[in-house]
Amino acid sequence: MHGVWARGAPGAFPYTPVMDARGTGRPSLLVFERGMLRSRRRRPIHGVELFRLKFLRDAISLGVEVTLVLERSWEAHLPAYLGGRTPRLIRVPYVLSKGVTGLLAALMCRRTEADTLLIGAPDESVAACVDLLLRTNRSHRVVISAEGECGPRLQRALRRRPVTVVANSRYITDNWRGKFRGDLHESYGLADAHQFHPPQEAPRKQTVDFVLLAKLPSDAKGADIALEAFALLPGPIRERCRLHLAGYVDPPPSPAPGVVTHRWLAADAVGPFLRTMDVQLVPSRWESFCQSAVQGMLTGLPLITSDISVLTDKLDTGGGIACRTAPEYAAAMERLALDADLRRTMGEAGRAAALERYVYDPAGYLSRFFLPGRSFGAGAGAGAETLGAGVGGG
Repeated sequence: MHGVWARGAPGAFPYTPVMDARGTGRPSLLVFERGMLRSRRRRPIHGVELFRLKFLRDAISLGVEVTLVLERSWEAHLPAYLGGRTPRLIRVPYVLSKGVTGLLAALMCRRTEADTLLIGAPDESVAACVDLLLRTNRSHRVVISAEGECGPRLQRALRRRPVTVVANSRYITDNWRGKFRGDLHESYGLADAHQFHPPQEAPRKQTVDFVLLAKLPSDAKGADIALEAFALLPGPIRERCRLHLAGYVDPPPSPAPGVVTHRWLAADAVGPFLRTMDVQLVPSRWESFCQSAVQGMLTGLPLITSDISVLTDKLDTGGGIACRTAPEYAAAMERLALDADLRRTMGEAGRAAALERYVYDPAGYLSRFFLPGRSFGAGAGAGAETLGAGVGGG
């Protein structure tokens, strides 16, 4: 018998012994996600955390016994993302910092044994937690889902035992190579990709709508570059355009004529919103994958991006334009504002690339990386194939 912390009133820690998940005969995952170690509060759920919740939803629907470690304020938000599917929970109070909370979480789950321990998006802030997990948890296999760089403290923690690392982009794969013992793979895709598609009919409107979709404000997302580029457009063209900045918890007033700020969108509202747009701007200074860019590609939007490799990799079939400076962005925006046929052909090229590369199959993803040797039925999510290929040992 092994234990998880049972549900109870906030602040209470009743310990209820439950059977080791492997004793049920069902494949089992113990999930330790960095982003779920901090208080949910008013933070929007996005990016990696949103992907992981959808992955867990699909895993549970495929018969996997999931035990999820999380800071207790997350619990109330799970039903909206897991579609009524319920994992076992190890509920942890937030204590001082994410790192301290993580150490407590690692101690609380040290006796919970699963087929696979999944450590999601670790970084330097939880390196000590990863070290403790690898020393004390008895799960048979450890898989790290890498969505950020592997720093020196995390690298030291990974010496504890062999792990499998699944990186979400070529940039992250290259960063992790040689820093741990085990297998290294590159694989990532969009959950619920079927929600993103072009409109059945092109909307009739007088404006050309550019959108930057991200969690804002954030220096990394380059909204300042988008605003500068929009201001550089020739007046007659700018008057025909709108720049939409979507993703504020508290939207500020419009900073300039033609600029529209939007509140953070619920996950199921993003697809319909993108179908009202014409071009997507991704002037990011740093990304590890950029799910919003893939959402735009699947919607058939041409992209105007920065020249970082994570984004230019997505443009190699002609789905957009890479830029370095605000004048280059403005020139690209002017070109696409004036040429509807170019917008359409770029959008079609980007959508084809996204369908081929960035749509994941939950069953294949599980059986290939997390629970090898297990077979699963048709996945609950969209997609035809697992992404990427193994790229050799780390």
